Amino acid sequence: MKKILKPIFFTFSVVVLMLSIFSCEKVIKLDLNSENPKIIIEAPINVDSTNQKITIKQTVNFDDESSGTAVTTAEVTISNGTTSIKFDHTSNGEYVANTPLSFFGSDKSYELKVIDAGKTYTATSICPVVSIPLDSIGVYKQKTFGRYNYSVVALRNETPKGVPNWYQYQAKKNGVKINKILIDDDQNLDGVTVTRKPIFDLPEFSPDTIVNDLPKFKVEKNGVTTLADSVELELTLVNIEYKVFRYFFNLVLNQGGRQSATPSNPDPLFTNGALGYFSVQKSYTKKKWINTK
Repeated sequence: MKKILKPIFFTFSVVVLMLSIFSCEKVIKLDLNSENPKIIIEAPINVDSTNQKITIKQTVNFDDESSGTAVTTAEVTISNGTTSIKFDHTSNGEYVANTPLSFFGSDKSYELKVIDAGKTYTATSICPVVSIPLDSIGVYKQKTFGRYNYSVVALRNETPKGVPNWYQYQAKKNGVKINKILIDDDQNLDGVTVTRKPIFDLPEFSPDTIVNDLPKFKVEKNGVTTLADSVELELTLVNIEYKVFRYFFNLVLNQGGRQSATPSNPDPLFTNGALGYFSVQKSYTKKKWINTK
């Protein structure tokens, strides 16, 4: 399993060995590279952004350390039923819209169509009816056994009772993306007017050492690692629909999250065996300097 932004899926053949009581030792060779490559489509479309990007790649063999083979010849369009927007390939399997995407709105269905190598892959997405903004962000600081521990805190308003919401969080430290799957919902907080809680334990925002009783953060910039008193936290709250939430939920299971849950492949969102996701979504971003003094 690769990092969230470039997820690579592998299918393992199940080998059943029937051993006779009279058999001698035998070397069994497992072929982990026999599965045909699958196309991977990642299409997060933010309704308020004019910089839309779709990434298309192919899976690689089990023993291949690359992040996938770029697909450069696909035909890519998004339609709202009456208008279609074409995406053109730029580089490394990335496709961008050739015109501004101005027809997106809440509670409407959109179709993404990708045609490549004679195959057509489609997926649909509905922008969330109610989008919950991110009001503020910060960190929860606690000193235990002489050391400080930090976790990220978000303040957001919840919808009226009976209106479910699903979220993906994207975090950056000093402008560098933290490649982790961070998802949440309001299942246990439905109808609560305001929620403030530590949402994620991110070691990246915990101090690496303490000098004169003040925590110091490890900051890497231009290849140089230093210890600093402050770091910049950037947090984006993305409102997503339930099936996209389930997609990320199953990816979390495969990364060992959710503790005792059994890992499973993500629910298919595309036709014709394509992997990945298509999400028309609304997001809110906040930045904050964490000063430890």
